[in-house]
Amino acid sequence: MPLCVFLMSFINPRSYWKLTKFDFLCGACTLLALLAWGFADSPRTAILLAAIGDGFASLPTLRKAWRFPETGITYVLATVAVIITLPAIPVWNIENSAFTIYLIISNVALLFAVYHKRLRLR
Repeated sequence: MPLCVFLMSFINPRSYWKLTKFDFLCGACTLLALLAWGFADSPRTAILLAAIGDGFASLPTLRKAWRFPETGITYVLATVAVIITLPAIPVWNIENSAFTIYLIISNVALLFAVYHKRLRLR
C-alpha cells in the first residue's frame, strides 16, 4: 500500500512533497529500529522492533491526517482487514499477535485523526 501511495503521488497533479525535520527524524528512528531488528537474535525482539519502526514511519501520515483530514475509507478497510485476521492467530503470544495488535492501534489512531473534527462537532 505505501508503494501504491508513493507511485500515485507522481500521477496525481495536485500532490506535492514537502519533507520537514519531523519527517527526517521519524525516518531516522525507523532506520534505527530496523537496524536493531536486523541484529536482533530473538524473534520476539525483532517483531517488537519492526512494530516500533513501522510506528515511527506512520507518524508523518498520522500528522497529515490530523492536520488535513480527508477520507478515512482506506483506514476503515485496513482496520477491518486486520480485525478479520484475529481469529487466525493460533497462540496469543508476542510473536503471533504483536504486529497485528500494533496495526489495529495504528489504524484506529489514523481513523481518529481523520474524523476528530467531525466527532467534536457532534
